[in-house]
Amino acid sequence: MKKLPSLLVANLIFFGFSCQEQLDPRVSARLNSHLPYLSFDSDDKFEAVTNMVAAMTDEELDVWEQEQGFLSYRSVFRQAMQEWQNVESPADLSKFLAKYDDIVTVVDSVLRPHIDIRLYQGIVNREGVYETNGFLHKIVGDEIMTVAKADAEKLNSISHNAELTPKESGVRAYRYRSRPVEKEARVNSTCTTHMTASYFHNESNCRHDRRVYMSARSYVVLSTNTTGDYRQPRVEIKVWGTLRTGTWCNWKQYSTTLAYRNVSFSIMAWADQGGIAIPQSYSRVLPDYAPAEDRWDLPWDQPIGDRVHNQVIYPSPFTNFHGEATSRGAHGVWVILDCL
Repeated sequence: MKKLPSLLVANLIFFGFSCQEQLDPRVSARLNSHLPYLSFDSDDKFEAVTNMVAAMTDEELDVWEQEQGFLSYRSVFRQAMQEWQNVESPADLSKFLAKYDDIVTVVDSVLRPHIDIRLYQGIVNREGVYETNGFLHKIVGDEIMTVAKADAEKLNSISHNAELTPKESGVRAYRYRSRPVEKEARVNSTCTTHMTASYFHNESNCRHDRRVYMSARSYVVLSTNTTGDYRQPRVEIKVWGTLRTGTWCNWKQYSTTLAYRNVSFSIMAWADQGGIAIPQSYSRVLPDYAPAEDRWDLPWDQPIGDRVHNQVIYPSPFTNFHGEATSRGAHGVWVILDCL
C-alpha cells in the first residue's frame, strides 16, 4: 500500500477502515483517449475517499495526486491561476483563454472556475469526469451527467457550457448545486444554498490590493451503481484570499495567513429510516481555526445527514448561518457572513 500523508491515515482510522484495506481509487481507462480519470469500484470506497479528499490540505492533495498518477481539475486550475498574473495585454488574454477556457471564465478581472466546489475539483479530471461502479459522471455547469460506461462516447460532445448540454437518450442529468448569491458583508439576509461575503482592502487601487472571502454552500455528491443512485448532502465552508498583480491588476488567489471563528449553522438534510429519507434539521458549531502556516484556502467540508438511495433530493438552503473570517491582507478586519 502506498505511503499516505498523516491526515489521510487519521481519516482512515476515523472512518473505520483498517490500514490493510486499499481505499485508493484506480486511475482508469481514458475518456477521449488522453485524460485519465479516477474510478471507484464501490460506494463505500467512494464515500471514504471523498471524505479524505475534503479534509486534505492542498499540499497533501498534491502528494496524493502524484501517488495516484492523476492530474485533477484542481491542479489545472492552480496552474491557470499562476499563469493569470502574467496576462498583461489583449493578445496574452486571447492565448490564455485558448488554453484554459474549458477550466475558467474571466469576470471583472477575476478567474472563475467552471467547477467551483473544492471536493469535486479534487476528484475529477480536467474534463470534469469521475467513475463509480461502471458509470461515468461528468460535471457540466450545475448538473452531473451520468452514463453507463458502455455509452462513454455520449459524454465526449457535452460542453462545459450548461446551456449547450444535450439531453441525449441514456444520459441522466442531476442538479447537484445551486447558483451563488453574493452577500454584503456584515448584513443579515435570507439564507440560500450558496452565500459569499468579502472584505476589500484598498492598498493602492490596483497592485497589492487584497480581498478576503468567506463562503458557505450546500451541495450533493453523487455515486451510481447497478441498483441506482446514492446522493449525499454536504456542506462546504471556505475562506480564501486574493490579491491584485501585474499591470492589468488581475485578481489572483494566493497562499496567505487565513483564519475563521464563531462559525455555526443549521440546515435541513435527510435521515435514512428503513430505506426512507426523512427530512431532519442538523446543526453544527465549528471550532475556531487559525493555522500558523500560509494556506491557499481554509475549507471545512463534511457530509450532513445520511446518503439517500434512489430518491431525488436537491441542495437545501441553510436555515441559519454565522461565520467570521480574516486574512493577513485584511489587516485585522473580519468579514462576517450572516443569514437568518
